[in-house]
Amino acid sequence: MCEYVLTSAPRCFAARAAAGKKALASPEGQRYEQSWGEVMGNVLHACIPIGSSNPANLGRFTFVANISAAGEVFSVEVEPTNRGIAVLCRAFR
Repeated sequence: MCEYVLTSAPRCFAARAAAGKKALASPEGQRYEQSWGEVMGNVLHACIPIGSSNPANLGRFTFVANISAAGEVFSVEVEPTNRGIAVLCRAFR
């Protein structure tokens, strides 16, 4: 697994999201993001039933989190939030 660490993490959601997009735009960042695909897919499927058409569970969202060098996920934030996304956030706490 590729290890990708930002040395100074911004504090507000918009700045965190922008910093994350910039970091993930690099080749190393893209490899790192791809390494999360299976994990995120499994968590999303546990939070939002496959085939769900309930608008309370669906929609586009931005997920930001800090990840320690040891791979621990913390400071998870998601916007906008809905019922399914709230469950997703709890999965990472």
